[in-house]
Amino acid sequence: MEGPSEQYYSDGKIKVRSSYRNGEKQDTFTTYFMSGQTMISGQYLNDHPHGHWIYYNDKGEIIKTEDY
Repeated sequence: MEGPSEQYYSDGKIKVRSSYRNGEKQDTFTTYFMSGQTMISGQYLNDHPHGHWIYYNDKGEIIKTEDY
């Protein structure tokens, strides 16, 4: 797999946005609730979580952060 990747819910709304390089997750990774609100936002480096990750509830409030 190479380049940008998107997965969708059955109703066509975006579920996951990510990017691949040499078959590994790279760069920005975002998952979404069915409402379209961001669920998780972070970065990947060589298929591993990297940097600052933010987790949200379905109201858009930050519920957790992690640093890798």
